[in-house]
Amino acid sequence: MTNSQKMQQVGKVHSLLKKAGLEDLVDIRVEVLSNQYDKVTPHIVARYTETKSKVDPNGNSFLYVDEVTEKIEELNNLFSGDIFAMDITQRADWLKATTADRVLYLDRPGFHHPAGYKAITKTPKYKKRPNRLKYDKYPNGYQGKIDFYIGQMAQAMGTSKYDYYSKKAEYFTGRQDEWLLTKNC
Repeated sequence: MTNSQKMQQVGKVHSLLKKAGLEDLVDIRVEVLSNQYDKVTPHIVARYTETKSKVDPNGNSFLYVDEVTEKIEELNNLFSGDIFAMDITQRADWLKATTADRVLYLDRPGFHHPAGYKAITKTPKYKKRPNRLKYDKYPNGYQGKIDFYIGQMAQAMGTSKYDYYSKKAEYFTGRQDEWLLTKNC
């Protein structure tokens, strides 16, 4: 990978972090560091502050501390700016959250990874439907359904569907009688 290709990858990381709104929260630099073979090569370094849980000295509970986290990767042929930035942007809500919100998230029982944190958004208020009574569903009661099923019965005379439609008509006739009683008709 040439130096210009390396800088293109670094630029890609910058643009992806800017798109996620993290340009002020994550510091990206290129530093010359030793790799695993003790060869001095350029590395991309991302630094950001996040809340971590530590065990208190007595071992009784957890302490929550804001610490600087470093993500370092060698700029070589295997480096991908997309993957490097994705590791940081997947926890964008976590990095944008306040320390108090992070502590509340970590205090919940169970395992909590920063990538699983979702910012609490205000839910839109929906208009509540007016409370309709069960019998006011149809303006003329169930007469329309009764007429429909009686018509279907007439067409299905002598077929297997006749019993089905007659049961439906009987059911809605009973419902219509209830409706008429509530309307004092």
